[in-house]
Amino acid sequence: MKTYDLYAESGPMKKKTVVHVPSVMGCTAHGDTTDAALAATPDVIRAYLRFLVRAGERVDAEAVFAIRLADHDTSGGFLGSAFLPTDHQPLLKRDSNALMKRLGALHDELRRTAGGLPAKTLDARPPIGRAIRQIMLHVCGSEGGYLRGVTGASRLHREVEQGNLSPHDALDQLY
Repeated sequence: MKTYDLYAESGPMKKKTVVHVPSVMGCTAHGDTTDAALAATPDVIRAYLRFLVRAGERVDAEAVFAIRLADHDTSGGFLGSAFLPTDHQPLLKRDSNALMKRLGALHDELRRTAGGLPAKTLDARPPIGRAIRQIMLHVCGSEGGYLRGVTGASRLHREVEQGNLSPHDALDQLY
């Protein structure tokens, strides 16, 4: 049985925790507390593995697995800013290519999910969380930050924020 090592990072007082699963590149779970994030992680891993299957990767999305908390950074910094022990190794070209393919598949899923929604629906605020357009703007901005080498990433974010470009088109241009 495969065991996934988890690396958690929490804000002050262990509120708002992100759990990283480095052996499944790109897979993270979130929770309002450390316990909630860790409890959500198996379902998140399973959902991510199913996404990888839809993206054309050969993984067994139904295999039995275990999880193990390998490290927990409680320094309370900005979530997502912690360096994992796995970050000290350069990313191999094949891993970089796999991540870019996953990014493209994620864009495809976002477009299929939200592409036909009217502006009113994209901008509707749910009782908890963000509007769909805000989420897509966040994704676009985050990717632009991570993909600094992509020409125009910050311009695309600004154009989406100003309403001059749809988040779908911005995501397509980032990939």
